Amino acid sequence: MPELTADDIAAGLRPFFDQPAPPNVNLIPVDDDPFGVKPQSYSTDLGSQEPAFRQWVVQNKVPFDPDAKTPQDYDMRGFWRGLQSGDPKAASAVDPNDNRLHYPDYWKTPFHETFSSESKWAMPDTPSWNDKDQLVAKDGSVIYDDRAPKPLTLTPVDHDPFARQLVPVDHNPFTQ
Repeated sequence: MPELTADDIAAGLRPFFDQPAPPNVNLIPVDDDPFGVKPQSYSTDLGSQEPAFRQWVVQNKVPFDPDAKTPQDYDMRGFWRGLQSGDPKAASAVDPNDNRLHYPDYWKTPFHETFSSESKWAMPDTPSWNDKDQLVAKDGSVIYDDRAPKPLTLTPVDHDPFARQLVPVDHNPFTQ
């Protein structure tokens, strides 16, 4: 497989940035960004509701950093706004494949590992989920299999930062 260059990656992401902004998305023009917006543009602007959102994150131990400076793979603010307004899409559930709490695809950004056609930012060629919990590209290739065992990584044990334990990669507290 040939090595991807920064230009290749930019070309692949361009369709996500060239589309019109969804409602309530905060687009911030930037001169040195080839797409003209910061990646954080996939975050709903809550305005005066931001303190209530942050309180909800803390009280509910939501795995989300509202102060993150890096691109977010999930618009948790959008999910929260949907939850507050009674949007039926704003319902979290336990994934039977890993028995962990998951949030709906609707607010996943293109930076999410399992960005799918169910996202509000999906393009016509965005991969879709099949009935086997697999994320499938338009050509039929499986991009992600939710039922497959996850790779393991070493992470510190909660009570002893020098001890190590094997946990699934998606459980790594340092990547959340």
